Formats: sequence, structure tokens, C-alpha cells
Amino acid sequence: MKTRLIQIGKVKAVKIPAALLLKTALPDNVEITALNDSLVVRPIRKRRAGWSQACLQMRRRGDDRLLDGSTSSTTWDQNEWEW
Repeated sequence: MKTRLIQIGKVKAVKIPAALLLKTALPDNVEITALNDSLVVRPIRKRRAGWSQACLQMRRRGDDRLLDGSTSSTTWDQNEWEW
């Protein structure tokens, strides 16, 4: 599909045909990036999306242990840390 860039004040806009919007189901808020000589428009991804599921998988595999192998807290943890 071909379309045109339109001048709106000091910026340019792209009219995205309805047929393309229906295929992509893009939300109202998107991010746009430049990739070589193209523009990529995609939904804004929430920060830490998928972390909860990844943590559950780590727990199931036993990959959620401390790297130093320690399971006990230090005296600093017990006496000086403030919540």
C-alpha cells in the first residue's frame, strides 16, 4: 500500500490505511523507531512485562538461588538495613 507524508505544522504525519490498522490491532499509544531507511511502529511494551512468568519458571527450575550460595543474612542485613 502506498500513502503520503502530510505536513502538520513543523512535523510530518503518515496516514495509516484502516486495512493495515485492522491487521495489526495497534493501540493508540505506540513507539516509533528508525531502522536503516525504514520506520518501525509497534505497541509500547510495559516495563518488566513477562518478569513474573520468568521468575516463576526460574523458581520451578531452582534457578532463583543467591549466586554466592549463601542463604543466611549478614549482620549488616540484620542490624543496619532499614525497610
